[in-house]
Amino acid sequence: LSDKLINNGTPVIGGKITVRTESWNSQDGVTNKSEKTESWGAQPAGAKGAMDKFKSMEPAGAGGAKPNFMAAGRGGRGGGRGGGTAVRRSPSAIKEMLLNWTKAMTAGYENVEVTNFSSSWNNGMAFCALIHHFYPESFEWSRLDPKKRRANFTLAFNIAEIK
Repeated sequence: LSDKLINNGTPVIGGKITVRTESWNSQDGVTNKSEKTESWGAQPAGAKGAMDKFKSMEPAGAGGAKPNFMAAGRGGRGGGRGGGTAVRRSPSAIKEMLLNWTKAMTAGYENVEVTNFSSSWNNGMAFCALIHHFYPESFEWSRLDPKKRRANFTLAFNIAEIK
Protein backbone atom coordinates (compact mmCIF):
# COMPACT_ATOMS: atom_id res chain seq x y z
CA LEU A 1 0.00 0.00 0.00
CA SER A 2 2.82 2.43 0.81
CA ASP A 3 4.34 1.85 -2.66
CA LYS A 4 1.03 2.86 -4.23
CA LEU A 5 0.87 5.97 -2.04
CA ILE A 6 4.39 7.01 -3.03
CA ASN A 7 3.92 6.31 -6.75
CA ASN A 8 0.36 7.60 -7.23
CA GLY A 9 -0.26 10.07 -4.42
CA THR A 10 0.66 13.68 -3.95
CA PRO A 11 4.39 14.39 -4.03
CA VAL A 12 5.13 13.82 -0.36
CA ILE A 13 7.88 11.50 0.71
CA GLY A 14 6.34 10.03 3.83
CA GLY A 15 3.28 9.81 5.97
CA LYS A 16 1.11 7.66 8.19
CA ILE A 17 -1.71 5.31 7.35
CA THR A 18 -4.29 4.10 9.85
CA VAL A 19 -6.41 1.00 9.26
CA ARG A 20 -9.49 0.53 11.46
CA THR A 21 -11.37 -2.74 11.48
CA GLU A 22 -14.58 -3.76 13.16
CA SER A 23 -15.91 -7.29 13.41
CA TRP A 24 -19.03 -8.71 15.00
CA ASN A 25 -19.28 -12.17 16.49
CA SER A 26 -22.78 -13.53 15.92
CA GLN A 27 -22.45 -16.16 18.67
CA ASP A 28 -21.83 -13.80 21.58
CA GLY A 29 -22.99 -10.52 19.98
CA VAL A 30 -19.69 -8.79 20.76
CA THR A 31 -18.25 -6.19 18.41
CA ASN A 32 -14.45 -6.14 18.26
CA LYS A 33 -12.67 -3.02 17.07
CA SER A 34 -8.99 -2.64 16.23
CA GLU A 35 -6.82 0.11 14.86
CA LYS A 36 -3.28 -0.03 13.49
CA THR A 37 -1.16 2.93 12.37
CA GLU A 38 1.98 2.54 10.30
CA SER A 39 4.41 5.10 8.97
CA TRP A 40 5.82 4.96 5.47
CA GLY A 41 8.65 6.89 3.85
CA ALA A 42 10.81 9.46 5.62
CA GLN A 43 9.62 10.96 8.86
CA PRO A 44 10.73 14.20 10.52
CA ALA A 45 12.91 13.83 13.58
CA GLY A 46 10.31 14.97 16.11
CA ALA A 47 11.24 18.03 18.13
CA LYS A 48 14.48 18.32 16.17
CA GLY A 49 12.74 18.31 12.79
CA ALA A 50 13.39 20.92 10.11
CA MET A 51 10.14 22.80 10.83
CA ASP A 52 11.04 23.14 14.52
CA LYS A 53 14.57 24.22 13.64
CA PHE A 54 13.13 26.84 11.31
CA LYS A 55 10.74 28.10 13.99
CA SER A 56 13.53 28.28 16.57
CA MET A 57 15.47 30.72 14.38
CA GLU A 58 13.16 33.60 15.33
CA PRO A 59 15.10 36.34 17.10
CA ALA A 60 14.86 36.48 20.88
CA GLY A 61 13.57 39.62 22.57
CA ALA A 62 12.23 42.77 21.02
CA GLY A 63 15.39 43.71 19.13
CA GLY A 64 16.35 40.19 18.13
CA ALA A 65 19.82 38.79 17.70
CA LYS A 66 22.16 40.39 15.20
CA PRO A 67 24.16 38.34 12.70
CA ASN A 68 27.86 37.99 13.52
CA PHE A 69 28.97 40.40 10.80
CA MET A 70 26.79 43.14 12.26
CA ALA A 71 27.88 42.73 15.87
CA ALA A 72 29.95 45.56 17.27
CA GLY A 73 33.65 44.87 17.56
CA ARG A 74 33.57 41.88 15.20
CA GLY A 75 36.03 41.86 12.38
CA GLY A 76 34.22 41.10 9.19
CA ARG A 77 35.53 42.03 5.80
CA GLY A 78 37.76 44.83 6.82
CA GLY A 79 37.60 48.40 5.74
CA GLY A 80 41.17 49.49 5.18
CA ARG A 81 44.54 47.91 5.85
CA GLY A 82 44.01 47.24 9.52
CA GLY A 83 41.01 45.03 8.81
CA GLY A 84 39.53 45.82 12.21
CA THR A 85 36.42 47.59 10.91
CA ALA A 86 33.37 45.35 10.63
CA VAL A 87 31.19 45.58 7.53
CA ARG A 88 27.83 47.02 8.45
CA ARG A 89 24.77 46.61 6.31
CA SER A 90 21.30 47.79 7.00
CA PRO A 91 18.58 45.18 7.52
CA SER A 92 16.89 46.39 4.33
CA ALA A 93 20.12 45.89 2.35
CA ILE A 94 20.49 42.36 3.74
CA LYS A 95 16.85 41.62 2.92
CA GLU A 96 17.38 42.86 -0.64
CA MET A 97 20.52 40.72 -1.04
CA LEU A 98 18.69 37.64 0.20
CA LEU A 99 15.73 38.35 -2.08
CA ASN A 100 18.05 38.72 -5.10
CA TRP A 101 19.83 35.46 -4.24
CA THR A 102 16.48 33.68 -3.92
CA LYS A 103 15.34 35.06 -7.28
CA ALA A 104 18.52 33.76 -8.90
CA MET A 105 18.19 30.29 -7.33
CA THR A 106 14.55 29.90 -8.40
CA ALA A 107 14.81 31.47 -11.87
CA GLY A 108 13.30 29.26 -14.56
CA TYR A 109 11.07 27.22 -12.26
CA GLU A 110 7.49 27.01 -13.51
CA ASN A 111 4.87 28.59 -11.20
CA VAL A 112 7.55 30.38 -9.16
CA GLU A 113 8.12 34.13 -9.23
CA VAL A 114 9.85 35.47 -6.16
CA THR A 115 9.15 39.16 -5.74
CA ASN A 116 8.84 39.42 -1.94
CA PHE A 117 9.03 37.43 1.29
CA SER A 118 5.29 37.02 1.77
CA SER A 119 2.91 36.18 -1.08
CA SER A 120 5.68 34.68 -3.25
CA TRP A 121 6.02 31.88 -0.70
CA ASN A 122 2.37 31.18 0.18
CA ASN A 123 1.92 27.99 -1.89
CA GLY A 124 5.24 26.30 -1.08
CA MET A 125 6.48 26.32 -4.68
CA ALA A 126 9.33 28.78 -4.05
CA PHE A 127 10.55 26.74 -1.08
CA CYS A 128 10.37 23.55 -3.17
CA ALA A 129 12.25 25.31 -6.00
CA LEU A 130 15.08 26.21 -3.61
CA ILE A 131 15.31 22.62 -2.38
CA HIS A 132 15.11 21.27 -5.95
CA HIS A 133 17.81 23.69 -7.14
CA PHE A 134 20.32 22.13 -4.73
CA TYR A 135 18.92 18.56 -4.65
CA PRO A 136 17.21 17.93 -8.03
CA GLU A 137 17.27 14.15 -7.55
CA SER A 138 15.13 14.42 -4.40
CA PHE A 139 11.77 14.75 -6.15
CA GLU A 140 10.17 15.23 -9.52
CA TRP A 141 9.41 18.93 -10.00
CA SER A 142 6.73 18.29 -12.63
CA ARG A 143 4.55 16.48 -10.06
CA LEU A 144 4.11 19.58 -7.88
CA ASP A 145 0.83 21.45 -7.94
CA PRO A 146 0.63 25.08 -6.71
CA LYS A 147 -2.89 24.37 -5.44
CA LYS A 148 -1.60 21.70 -3.01
CA ARG A 149 0.07 23.98 -0.49
CA ARG A 150 0.28 21.51 2.39
CA ALA A 151 1.81 18.81 0.19
CA ASN A 152 4.39 21.29 -1.15
CA PHE A 153 5.45 22.47 2.30
CA THR A 154 5.49 18.91 3.67
CA LEU A 155 7.70 17.81 0.80
CA ALA A 156 10.11 20.72 1.22
CA PHE A 157 10.46 20.35 4.99
CA ASN A 158 10.84 16.55 4.81
CA ILE A 159 13.61 16.81 2.21
CA ALA A 160 15.30 19.63 4.13
CA GLU A 161 15.26 17.34 7.17
CA ILE A 162 16.92 14.50 5.27
CA LYS A 163 19.54 16.61 3.55
